[in-house]
Parts: sequence; C-alpha cells; structure tokens
Amino acid sequence: MTLDGQNILTEALGTGEISRKDDALYWSSGFYRVVRAGDWKLHYNGRQDRTWLFNLAEDPTEQVNLAETHPEDRARLEALMTAHWSDAVPPLYPHQTESPICIDKTIVDRPCENDEYVIWPN
Repeated sequence: MTLDGQNILTEALGTGEISRKDDALYWSSGFYRVVRAGDWKLHYNGRQDRTWLFNLAEDPTEQVNLAETHPEDRARLEALMTAHWSDAVPPLYPHQTESPICIDKTIVDRPCENDEYVIWPN
C-alpha cells in the first residue's frame, strides 16, 4: 500500500526537520481541503464550491476571508492544492454523512438566518 503522507513528529517535537518539495502542509476530509504555505492558509469546500483565504500572520484566528481581495495569493495556493491532489487516490472509507456546521459558533449559540456555515463530511 502506498501512503501519501509524511511523519512530521520530529518537526513538531523540535528534534528534527522534514523535507518537502514545497513549503506547504495539506489536509483533507472528504470534499473539504486545506493548504497552508508560509503565513497563508486556503480552505476549499468542494461540496459548496466555497473558498476562504487567510493571512495567519495578521489574522491568526481566521476572521477575515481574503479570497476575493488577494487573487494572486489565492491562485498560488489553489495551484499548490491542485498539484498536490492531482494524483491522490480515493479514501478507503468515504464519508457516510454530511452535516452543516456553523462557523464561529458553539453548540450553545442559537443559529440565526444569516449564519455562515460549511457542509462537513463525516
């Protein structure tokens, strides 16, 4: 079996370094994908065809979506994301359900009509 990941424990513990072909970390769950390169982080929800872009150096809590105002950074991270997943194999166990998850709300907060949400695979 071929795995498409890399152990980053030594980097996290500060006892070693990892080598990557680019300066990016990737994550996915079903149709939800994320790439972080340097201070920039791009989220893409394929189910809703929605994109969020954040500059973590200026906005570490990801409050201001820069996807429309920084098209060059968005395109750069989208290109990294496309290249990374171009040869990915489908998951062994696809998600079985999809749930709407409100952004920046806890389970005790009441939903409002204009709440922003994502559809989350699980």
